[in-house]
Amino acid sequence: MFLIDTSVLVSAFTKEDASDGVLRWLDNNRHEVLAINDWTCVEFASALMVKVRDGRLSADSQNAIQFRFNAERRSFLLLDVTREHVSLEEQLCQRARIGIRSGDALHAAVALLADATLVTRDKALLAASGAYGLRCVGIFD
Repeated sequence: MFLIDTSVLVSAFTKEDASDGVLRWLDNNRHEVLAINDWTCVEFASALMVKVRDGRLSADSQNAIQFRFNAERRSFLLLDVTREHVSLEEQLCQRARIGIRSGDALHAAVALLADATLVTRDKALLAASGAYGLRCVGIFD
């Protein structure tokens, strides 16, 4: 199973430098179990709003992309975020030498507890994955 983090989905649903590579990876792995978690849905909406605030996306485009994401997210296995995930997230965040963001630590915790491979575009998360014993795939082109 692959757990798809938000950075990958944002590139899949908006035009970014890595969009073609992300779409190719998703297409090549469409027969695998592709999962997201509850936090991914919140973080996706937030990422779109950041693009609107920064002027990289119009409000109309944001609404259309969010609508399409809401329809297509049903094709992913949705993993619930539980207290166990949040507890592990907290432990991962306490590793000061690694220093990943809390949202990334939550993705890592969900992937670890689901025995999934995390798919990301976040270089810091990919670099930290070994310290957590997390299988991780990075898509950067």
